[in-house]
Parts: sequence; structure tokens; C-alpha cells
Amino acid sequence: GTKLTLTLGILIVVFRFMLAIPFGIFAGFGSLTAHGIIDKLSRFFGTIPTLLLCIIILKMDFFIGLEKSLSILAFVILLGFVGFGKLGITIEERVLNIVKEPFV
Repeated sequence: GTKLTLTLGILIVVFRFMLAIPFGIFAGFGSLTAHGIIDKLSRFFGTIPTLLLCIIILKMDFFIGLEKSLSILAFVILLGFVGFGKLGITIEERVLNIVKEPFV
């Protein structure tokens, strides 16, 4: 079980960063669309426990019939999507701090 758990954890983190870095950088440089997406998703998914939401979604008929590798992929994508808002906000704040520095 450890190998699967570590694989899932690493894949989820990589997927979150793949989503959060571009959105955070665009939002940090002033993109209102990217900021709005990050803000809305962070607020929406922040009110519902992440794992509970993922379990409810993965219990739908479409996901129940998937084979193991596809269900793992669906779980990684879902958890990555649900959790990238908070990471996006952090990256946006860091970019804003760097942009405000006098050397830029």
C-alpha cells in the first residue's frame, strides 16, 4: 500500500503545481480572469472537506466502472483540481511581492 500511496501523493502534488503555477503567475501579473478562477475555486472548495467531496464525486456511476489505473488517474486529477486554488493564491501572493520589489 505504501508504493501506491506515495505514487498518488506525488502525482497529486505535481498536478496541483501544473495548474497553480501558470494561474498564479498570470494572476500575479494582473490577469483578472486567472485571479477570479483561483479565488472562486479556493473559496468553493475551501468550504467543503476535500476528501469528502472527492469520495462523493468518485462514487458516481461513471467512476465506479473504471479499471484500477483509470480510477487512480481520476482520483489524482480530481484531488489536484480541488486543491490547486490555495496553492495558486500562495503563488499569486509571491509573484505580487516580487513584482513590487524595486529591482523589477
